[in-house]
Amino acid sequence: QRLYVLNASNELSPIRLTVYAWRSSIVTSQIAQILISEVLGYHALVVPDLVFDTTPGISRLAGCENSDCQVKTSRTDVVLDTWLSPVFPFWQDFQAQHPHVAEDLGSMGYHGGDGLYIKGSVLESAANAGLALEYYKSYNMSFHQPYKYFDTLWDLPEADLEPCNGSFLGFPLETTDSKKMKNYLDWTDDLDGVVELNGQYSANCQLPAWWIAPACRHNYTQCIPVMQNGPGYMV
Repeated sequence: QRLYVLNASNELSPIRLTVYAWRSSIVTSQIAQILISEVLGYHALVVPDLVFDTTPGISRLAGCENSDCQVKTSRTDVVLDTWLSPVFPFWQDFQAQHPHVAEDLGSMGYHGGDGLYIKGSVLESAANAGLALEYYKSYNMSFHQPYKYFDTLWDLPEADLEPCNGSFLGFPLETTDSKKMKNYLDWTDDLDGVVELNGQYSANCQLPAWWIAPACRHNYTQCIPVMQNGPGYMV
């Protein structure tokens, strides 16, 4: 017979696992559920709603829907495969604001990495012309024309794309995160790239589905589309 645990409200509850939207988190959470249930003998529940970013996943350890904790939700007990490195300042603030709520138990036992990816055929085409697209200086528009090897903004059907300043499956995109956009503005002084309304900052989306980088705002045909599958990819 499996056991329940006492939650923060002193109620009997299963051990709740919040899961991120990437596959390694989904798989390890399912394995953890089996081990908690079959080996340790406790009721375990994998929360069905996936989380697309590290900060709300951590926030749910304190029973918060998001980082500002203005909306409460059921508190979770375990979050696996959490990428702390890109949100380490938030993690430190979270621990200070919610002492004894969360503990980092260390590495999952494997390494992960993320970055921007280009099709091999595109790399090869540019390399045949003497341009190494895997090298960041190849994107210096004063010397090269890297955009020739990519689709334009108009080659991608706008109807299939989410608005630049919208949300994905109910989760707000980074372009609407006031703290992140204010931080971007402070570091870059890009006044044309950010809009402020009532003290809240968001990206200035010059096209419905696109935020235009300063380097190609004078000529949109020179922009190279960069796409992400929802929030959480630090683009």
